[in-house]
Amino acid sequence: MLAAIEKFLEQFNDFRIRLEEQKKKVNIKQAELEEEKDKLDKLKVIRQVLRSLKLSSTEKNPGREGPTIYFAKEITPDNILTAANPTLYEICPGCGFSQPVLIWYEQTFDSNPNGLWEKWAFIMCKKDGVHYLTHFTNGYRF
Repeated sequence: MLAAIEKFLEQFNDFRIRLEEQKKKVNIKQAELEEEKDKLDKLKVIRQVLRSLKLSSTEKNPGREGPTIYFAKEITPDNILTAANPTLYEICPGCGFSQPVLIWYEQTFDSNPNGLWEKWAFIMCKKDGVHYLTHFTNGYRF
């Protein structure tokens, strides 16, 4: 009887060890899955930005019905100027590569006569997402 109990305890201990190993594997897979989800979310943001990218400001009211994205030409002390092509580049702090600077332009509050208009200069990195460089707000269109 004692031998049967010892054998049961040994098998139970082996089972517990295997269970702990499986838990560790599950935790590793969950972490990998979260990392892949994070990468996918970053790529979705990049896709959304690229779909919103305008090469010129020919829209009647850019930024009024939602964000409009442009390439940046220059960042001045009080504004960010647009360009038709990528002309201004910054080094990405995540990957270390030179990336084109983009502008996010949007009316974020609407009131008479103008509301609140915002411009964000940023770069995107497929490795670690969006890096904001500067931000301006105005009570009128830039």
